[in-house]
Order: sequence, then C-alpha cells, then structure tokens
Amino acid sequence: MMTADRAAEVAAMLGHPSMIEEIAADYPRYEIHRERNGSRHGDWIATQGDVEVRASSVEELRALLQEQEAVQ
Repeated sequence: MMTADRAAEVAAMLGHPSMIEEIAADYPRYEIHRERNGSRHGDWIATQGDVEVRASSVEELRALLQEQEAVQ
C-alpha cells in the first residue's frame, strides 16, 4: 500500500518535466542521483565537489539546495 506522501512523490516524478528534472535544471552544477539498496530506493543525493546534500523526498532536496545556495 502506498502512503499519501509516497503517492505525491510518484505523481511529482511522473509529470513532464518531472520535479527532479526541474531541480536538475535549476541546479546544473550538482550531480543528482538516487541511492539504491538492492531493489529499494533510498535518499536523493546532490553533490557538487565536496558538498553533499541528502534528502528523502524531491521537495526536501529542493529546499536543502535552496538553503545551500543561499550559504554560498
């Protein structure tokens, strides 16, 4: 059974462009990927040099990248 949070994340990823594609376009200096543990997906990870940002959702990843950009 899919939780409401997971359903919202899936819906956001299925749009065109998906939310993760929008984030990648907004933050082109970051390499963005999703951690995997076997067949299960883990955190979204954005790296730029020595900086690593981890988030459990694409919404959280966007917020953390916005914070990171404000610091730099």
